[in-house]
Amino acid sequence: MVVGCMFYEFVAILDEIRVRVIVKQIDGGQYIFWSIIPYWGGGVVGERTYHFGNPEED
Repeated sequence: MVVGCMFYEFVAILDEIRVRVIVKQIDGGQYIFWSIIPYWGGGVVGERTYHFGNPEED
């Protein structure tokens, strides 16, 4: 049986750190919290940095 699945992504700012929030919905039913991911940026090769809530400075 094949089931339809939709993922929604939201960007939120929590304590001045930007995060991505993923929500899953199966077959048009209830929304389920799926994950929260830090909004990583690329710095020096191999280094990750946080993106903060001010896009002009990020």
